[in-house]
Amino acid sequence: MLEFLGLKDEYSESELEEALIRHLGTFLLELGSDFAFVGRQKSSMM
Repeated sequence: MLEFLGLKDEYSESELEEALIRHLGTFLLELGSDFAFVGRQKSSMM
């Protein structure tokens, strides 16, 4: 399901996070300047 990330058959959580962040950043750049990537991880304080 996540073949587009180009990960090996077995990968760590940090490798998955890095790949997702990389692709998310590319995607947001394609959307234009109205979008921003604020941070890698943000805890919900609600």
